[in-house]
Amino acid sequence: MSWGNFEFGGNAPVANNPRKRKPSDDQPNFPSALPNTSNTNSPLSSMANYVTLNTPTKRFKTASLAAESSQQLLISPRPPTPPITRPPAIDRVLDTLDKSQIITILTTLIQQHPTLSSTIAQMLPRPTLKTVSTVLSGLEKKLNDSFPFNKWGPDRSDYSFNRVRPILIEVKDAIMHYMPYFIEPISYTREMAHEYPDHAFGFLQMATTLAHRLPLWQNASHNDETRGDLYIVLGRGWNTTCTELVRRVKEEGKMYTTSMVAEWGQNLLTHAEHVGGRFGFAEAVDTFRASCGWMTPESVGGLVSGGATSSNNNTQPYAWMASGYSTVNNPPLHHPLPSLQREYR
Repeated sequence: MSWGNFEFGGNAPVANNPRKRKPSDDQPNFPSALPNTSNTNSPLSSMANYVTLNTPTKRFKTASLAAESSQQLLISPRPPTPPITRPPAIDRVLDTLDKSQIITILTTLIQQHPTLSSTIAQMLPRPTLKTVSTVLSGLEKKLNDSFPFNKWGPDRSDYSFNRVRPILIEVKDAIMHYMPYFIEPISYTREMAHEYPDHAFGFLQMATTLAHRLPLWQNASHNDETRGDLYIVLGRGWNTTCTELVRRVKEEGKMYTTSMVAEWGQNLLTHAEHVGGRFGFAEAVDTFRASCGWMTPESVGGLVSGGATSSNNNTQPYAWMASGYSTVNNPPLHHPLPSLQREYR
């Protein structure tokens, strides 16, 4: 039986509804199909709510992702993160280096860029008597530690000389290197002019004292190579300083305390006696007495005014030095030579 567009019957198809579908028509009527779930605390009520809320509507299409696509997402590389670049902190790197490493770096830098030599030289602080004393004391200790062991006492043979010769040359070169900083008047700036000649005499006292303590060798040629060459340079230094002292007193009218001048003259006389007036020390004594002789003693251990004693003609100038006695009746030195550990300020 039919009525208009509708057919009635048990198996008759549903007529086409001309109205639009509502989204609510797509929701399944699960609550009507499930048992009574009015009790919200029951497990069935929770299950019904979960199914109702998590079942997609017919408007959405679901499909599983292909296995190849999921693997590709996992292994696909991420865009690289640019590295954080910072300039190296040179000051922090230099803090981890020792003195020898810094010297090596500066030396290599100057060799590769010679134009930097003058710039670096202007930036370096001027050496002081205290710093030079520390350097020379370290070299002297290094020299003493380098001698080969000998159960019969100090060995002054050719074998020992060859063992310690490099360090002996290092000591001599160090004294010659630092001498112009203190001896030459032109090396002092106007602000430092008042330090001359006090610092010059202080350096000469320190360097000459170290030269006296250098080992005496059985072979005279070894003594000439070490002590002799060094004494010649030191004698010139004493002459230069004494000449400048005379010039400042006579031409510039400089005045120095009596105790200071007496100490300079006493040190010079002691060293001149120790070498028998050789190597220009006697000439330095005469130059010093030309302006400040009234403050110095007439003689120290046989060295008299006007030059050295007859010991200058001795053909073995180093033979008597080892015992620490002069050549006139062998009196002991009146003024023992101070140690390099003295603090200079």
